[in-house]
Amino acid sequence: MPTFGLVSKVGSGAAGLLFLSACATFTAGPELQSLREADPKGSAFSQALSREYLVLANFEADEMVDWRDAQRFTRKGLRAAMGERVPPEDFGRWRIPAGQRAPLAAARARLMAALGAGAPEAAPDNAARAQAHFDCWVEQQEENWQVEHIATCRSGFEAAMGALEKVLADRGDPVPAMRQFAALQDSEAPPVFQLRFGFDSYLIDNEGKAAVGRAAALIQESGDNVIIIGHADRAGPVGYNWTLSLQRATAVQSALVEKGIDPGKIRVRAAGETEPLVATRDGMREPKNRRVEIRFRPRTDKIAALPTGEKVNATAETRLGFAPER
Repeated sequence: MPTFGLVSKVGSGAAGLLFLSACATFTAGPELQSLREADPKGSAFSQALSREYLVLANFEADEMVDWRDAQRFTRKGLRAAMGERVPPEDFGRWRIPAGQRAPLAAARARLMAALGAGAPEAAPDNAARAQAHFDCWVEQQEENWQVEHIATCRSGFEAAMGALEKVLADRGDPVPAMRQFAALQDSEAPPVFQLRFGFDSYLIDNEGKAAVGRAAALIQESGDNVIIIGHADRAGPVGYNWTLSLQRATAVQSALVEKGIDPGKIRVRAAGETEPLVATRDGMREPKNRRVEIRFRPRTDKIAALPTGEKVNATAETRLGFAPER
């Protein structure tokens, strides 16, 4: 593991996670010094988030000598220390390589869903750890050369999110709230639901049928429109795979209609073998690429009906009460 200020520690329960460990050996300006000396206020989550951002700021200043990102995390830490709701990074504002945008979009949707489902109150330390690791991942992914650093941030995010989701599940069924916030992501958001298919098949298995049922329930709750995208692996000719991916997508469309969803709310697209989750050589079978994605697109009237004072293009951050970026 790199000398990253990201240390693996073993403890009991959720505390035994890979998490950030502060180190401060260099004074990087009055703002960072203020954060180092701050007595965080507000909720337990805000206090924990302030401490996590201090770790990131220290690392960027002391070890990477990256003043821009040290300042970014310092200011987020100071806002959290004042008790503000500080959102995770919007990776769309960063120069993320095209091939890495989908994993970050999926991770952010997952994080926002957990934050909206009560994670900051249920597990403030893990929630703060997940958000800080996500921001760390975004920052390192933009730089895109320190592979070990990227992996450390990402694995820390996954560990914290796994613990968060377990806490939420133990409290009861958080899925409806988590689905709602996942569906509020913008048009670049990842699939909210994904179905896998057998080799050379467009039959929906029992797990897929359950996913269709959950998707239908969310469509009925939210009124959102969906786009269904069919995919295939690279085993077989290109034209055949395009047809197979369309068959998979239309099978899911039919299943949603059978659940009572208005066909007018559904768009279908075939991607064939052109958008794999796992890159493979031609002719190779890959189960993860044999899939259908159901992506949600919020209704325009839903956004227009927001209370006075909210932006017309409001995102999940405004609905969660996050303070605007400054």
